[in-house]
Parts: sequence; structure tokens; C-alpha cells
Amino acid sequence: MCFLKRICVLILSVTLLVLGSAFADETAKEVLNKGLKYANDSKFDEAIVQFTKAISIDPKYIYAYYNRGKVYALKGNYDKAILDYTKVIELNPRHFRAYNNLCQDYLRIGNNDQAILDCTSVIKLKPNLVTAYNNRGLAYRNKRQYALAILDFSTAINIAPFMSDLYVNRAIAYFAIKDYGKAKADLHAAGSPGLKIDPKSSDKTQ
Repeated sequence: MCFLKRICVLILSVTLLVLGSAFADETAKEVLNKGLKYANDSKFDEAIVQFTKAISIDPKYIYAYYNRGKVYALKGNYDKAILDYTKVIELNPRHFRAYNNLCQDYLRIGNNDQAILDCTSVIKLKPNLVTAYNNRGLAYRNKRQYALAILDFSTAINIAPFMSDLYVNRAIAYFAIKDYGKAKADLHAAGSPGLKIDPKSSDKTQ
């Protein structure tokens, strides 16, 4: 009887542990959804509070770190965004979006070398992601490595020939090496009908 009682207690303990974990995950998701709603309403501070709460419930909740990083970046707090994206990659080394956002944020704070490393990681995971080539090209251009910048912009153009900002970015690199003919041709192409500006372009650096 004592043995059976111990078995029952053990089963009950395991059941409560499983149910408790399930409830914790569900609660973390619910809190995350609150944070997403705040973020969509541009209530960034409130969103951060909710994402942080979700992380406290589940310290391995990738979506909470990722979305908190996005909100930090929107607030211009790139250092904290970088920490969150780095945690995402620690939890999932193949999270290409986190690498891509790291690349953009390192580019924004002027860490071109790290931006290049993270963009290269994105390209290994997603070889046709235009923003990765464009951002790496911007980082190379910032470092005055114009040949590598032109190569990346050209690859991006081959993937997405309709994006006018890619031509402008390459034109600036051509201008820097005094290849004025190609720079002019790219600027002309950028103004052609049918091309559009990429709203996510990171060409905000010097």
C-alpha cells in the first residue's frame, strides 16, 4: 500500500510539473501577445514591459527576446537590441532574421566589421536575401572597400533589379572610385519607371 502510494504521488508530481510547464508557456504567449499589441500601437515602453515579463516566465522564449529587440531598435536603443538578438541566436543559431537585424543595428552604430560578420551569417543561411547583401555592401563602403561593396550591391541588384536604392548605393561606390560613367548609369537606372525605393533600406550611414 505504501509502495502504491509513492507511485501515485510520483505520477501526480510529474503531471503537475507537465501541466505547470504548459500553463507557463501559455501565459508567456499571452503576455507576448499583449506586448505585440502595444508595439503595433507604438506604445513601445509598455511593449517592452510585457516582453520582459514573458521572458521572466520563460527565459528561453525566443519570440519575446526577438520582439523586444525590435522594439528597442525602434526606440533607437541599439545596444539593448543587439543584446536581445544575440540571445535569440544563442537559443537558435539559425535564426537568420536575428542575424539580419544585428547586421542592421551594428551598421547603425558604426560597427562595420561586426555588421559584415553578421550579414555574412545571414547570407550563409539565406543566400538570396537582398537586405543582407545591401547592408554588407554599405558596411564595406563605409570601410572604403569599394570593390567588395560594388560586388554586394551588384549581387543584390541581380536578385532584385527593381529596387532603385540598390542602384543608388552602387552609384555612390562607383563615384568614390571615380568611375563616373558607371555611377551615372546607375543613377539613370535608379530613376527608371518601374523601380521603387526599398522602405527597409539601411542607407542611412555615411
